[in-house]
Amino acid sequence: MAGRKGPVSKKLLESMYHDEQLSLREIGGRIGRTPTNVLYWMRQHGIPSRTLAVANHLSGPKWSHDRNRAFFRTWSPEMAWVLGLMLSDGCVRRNSAYG
Repeated sequence: MAGRKGPVSKKLLESMYHDEQLSLREIGGRIGRTPTNVLYWMRQHGIPSRTLAVANHLSGPKWSHDRNRAFFRTWSPEMAWVLGLMLSDGCVRRNSAYG
């Protein structure tokens, strides 16, 4: 069949995913596959996926935020605005990464 690509090797996927710590999207871009297809082949080869915590840590500044831990210690108009925004969103959870 024209256009069909063959299997992706386990060694290649393990190297890029675990050694280079690339995302499924980055791996797919390198080998000309979609992230869904990369995930399919990882499952076929029994390659364990990263936990959400590890994935978030690896994704860097996009998912991690510098925090000013003293920000909420003193009431101010700015603090009230941020607190109101967070609570009005309706998505405040004790541990949002795991539901």
